[in-house]
Amino acid sequence: MKGPVRALFLITWSEDQDWPFIDRLREQGVFCDVLGSDFPKGYNTALQKITTYWPRYLSVGVRAFFRRKDYDIIMGWQQVSGMVYGFFKRISGSRYPRLVVMKFTYPAKKNPLLSAFRYGFVRFVLGSADALWCHSSREVENRSRQFHLPVKKVKYVPMVLTDISDYATSSRIKPGKGDYILSVGGNDRDYALLAAAAVRVPYPIHVVTQPVNVKDIGFPGHVRVHHVYGEEVMRLFMNARFVAVPIKDPGRPAGESVLLEAFSFGKPVVITRTVSSVDYVRDRVNGFLVEPGDTDRFASCMRYLLDHPREAEAMGRRNREMYLSTYSAPVVAGRIKEEMERVLEGSPG
Repeated sequence: MKGPVRALFLITWSEDQDWPFIDRLREQGVFCDVLGSDFPKGYNTALQKITTYWPRYLSVGVRAFFRRKDYDIIMGWQQVSGMVYGFFKRISGSRYPRLVVMKFTYPAKKNPLLSAFRYGFVRFVLGSADALWCHSSREVENRSRQFHLPVKKVKYVPMVLTDISDYATSSRIKPGKGDYILSVGGNDRDYALLAAAAVRVPYPIHVVTQPVNVKDIGFPGHVRVHHVYGEEVMRLFMNARFVAVPIKDPGRPAGESVLLEAFSFGKPVVITRTVSSVDYVRDRVNGFLVEPGDTDRFASCMRYLLDHPREAEAMGRRNREMYLSTYSAPVVAGRIKEEMERVLEGSPG
């Protein structure tokens, strides 16, 4: 196409907030705007999520629809806002601009009526999408089949999943004293397994999550729970021995952003083997992959990293090197630019 790509990214934070990754894209020659809202940092109940998050998702998607003629492509960095935009694109019969739903996930719902409604809505909306980007190479075929999409529309695109922005080399965060294991994540984490493993590993563990995710978990006394964001979390990453990521459901992507954050700081990882973790971790090379629900193995892997600091350090170096070569913001910006150009060169969805 002639001229720079004009892209609008739909995000879950305020538009005036600094986002170094978008600057990397602009350096690649992409004309980028962002459209977001002042989303709250976390929630404690499902009702709170519905009443505070969903109106903002709706607002971002609707505003994107009314601004669509200014862009070549709409990038749903936040998939719900992207699908709200896609809904209006579909019912209006609009073919342009192109739509990419990024970081697509589709967790199962227990309520069969809600599940059926959600499936119908998502399948309808994805009919307006020109590309669907997944967290995992194994998900490409699964999501294509599930939503009856052409395989060429669905792709695994590794990307910066949070605003890591190379904190590990930033002067904004200074190393401090820390000697602990770190675990970070939301309601998809198997904190019951971590609690059971922690009993067998009497070593300080810091858990970063919302309180609602651990309200029924009986952690031993050497586990400390934090409800913090941003640089406070990055400081915890910087000074951790390694990062533990226990995951409930091995069949859905989870933990990728935490993995990349750990990699950026040169930390080894212990993580549940899932459809996505196998794309990032090679067992005993840059961390440990543990079968779902295996508390004994999870605990023994944590002990191994504590007892073998040289091997742990070597794993961490490999992760840092892999982050710089494959997942750092400049590299991912180039990858996303190339993928956007491919979408724009193809036939509209």
